Amino acid sequence: MFKDRCDAGCRLAQSLKKYKNHKNCVVIGLPRGGIPVAYEVAQALELSLDLIVIKKLGAPHQTELAMGAVDETGHTTMNLDIVSELAMSWDHIERIKKEGHKKAKTLYQLLRGGVPPLNLKNKIAIIVDDGLATGATMDEAIHSAKSKGAQKIIVAVPVASSSAFARIKNKVDEMVCLNIPSSFGAVGNFYESFDQTSDEMCIDFLQRQHKKKAS
Repeated sequence: MFKDRCDAGCRLAQSLKKYKNHKNCVVIGLPRGGIPVAYEVAQALELSLDLIVIKKLGAPHQTELAMGAVDETGHTTMNLDIVSELAMSWDHIERIKKEGHKKAKTLYQLLRGGVPPLNLKNKIAIIVDDGLATGATMDEAIHSAKSKGAQKIIVAVPVASSSAFARIKNKVDEMVCLNIPSSFGAVGNFYESFDQTSDEMCIDFLQRQHKKKAS
């Protein structure tokens, strides 16, 4: 059990010590819940912090069924098996993708709070979230970081289901996970406190680490 996301981030940082002060390494948080975890990792390792916003593309009338995901740049990953099962027209799919992109872009601009984006070209990107249930969001985040030129991808999470761990591990250069329980349920089950992370909190974490690295 983790006390809260900050506790999880501090403990996760212990497993990433070799990247402390690495001049070519950055920490990427996934909003919203991944940002407090990523902030603690970035603080402990004395690295810059940035974010990637991923929006799940839910199927019509089945919003929890992810037929794909899109980032703030419009980069999209689709689950072709689900798309095929839904028998949707490509025009309809394109409309859903455009709406998802619009939402991701709006949230990205809001959470950035004026902090300039980091250049990921040829960088080592440590992508952090508060946990992995299915791995769908992290899957698209990996593609997003690669599309932005990241040279090496490390995924670091406090907890993951065994299926999500298996799904993600083979897609990255390194994966750090503190707990892979035999019975999963939901990410929140592994936190004593799992309160919702507000937009304001995300903005504050990003601005605090940016000011610290700039000083």
